[in-house]
Amino acid sequence: MVAIYASIPYIREAIDVLDISTSCPLFTIADFGASHGLNSMRAMKMIIEYLREAKMVDDEQQQILVVHNDLPILMIGHLSSKFFPRTPHTTGRCFYCQYPVYGNLESTNFISERSLLYKCAQAVLSPEQLLNFTFSVYQRSYAECVDRDLFARCSIELIRADIVRIESPQYADFENGQVTHDEFARPIAKTIRSWSQSVLRQALEINGKPSTTDDIIMAQFWTIYEKKVKEWPQEFNTCVCLMFLTLKKANAMEIKYQ
Repeated sequence: MVAIYASIPYIREAIDVLDISTSCPLFTIADFGASHGLNSMRAMKMIIEYLREAKMVDDEQQQILVVHNDLPILMIGHLSSKFFPRTPHTTGRCFYCQYPVYGNLESTNFISERSLLYKCAQAVLSPEQLLNFTFSVYQRSYAECVDRDLFARCSIELIRADIVRIESPQYADFENGQVTHDEFARPIAKTIRSWSQSVLRQALEINGKPSTTDDIIMAQFWTIYEKKVKEWPQEFNTCVCLMFLTLKKANAMEIKYQ
């Protein structure tokens, strides 16, 4: 959520430079790669609120369509009823992107989270299962995010490109004595579990069918993980470096509606 709130000025700036006509019947915002959807929906709500605040959409004349796209196993549809109950809402053209950046700027949580996952896996998985406990992660470089030749070929104007370093608010609360070891470790373990549990299950099932033993092993794994976070909280004094891009498609309105 810290990353979402850090994106607010970029979202506002992106909306301010859009060429929007209230005569267009449908206004669309899409998030391609929305994961479980929770953060994406909060961002969409902020976008809609600012669009209305800036009077760039007319609720009586336009419909707002919000698109969240990701794997079918994720619970995006269930979450949407919480954030957008009953009334139709919308967002706009693909104008804002956020990427993790890795390279000269070290993303420390990328290292610490996966290092601890592997240490815990060594305690509960067989050597063969351990070979299958892998995470395919690709971190873009600055040059890949800001490809001016590509932008020119696609008639895309680069409005703004910033690298933003975001520190861990959870660790700051722990260091200041506002949360206990348990209160610090538990949500971190839950967060890591939300995106890595499927890989652990796959490693367990790689040589056979699912079994009740797998559930026991996974429970042991996360008990060990949470314990390790309590023992080494300093390992989670992490930061992430994000690339915020504001892009504008030249003559987007004319191209779509001519």
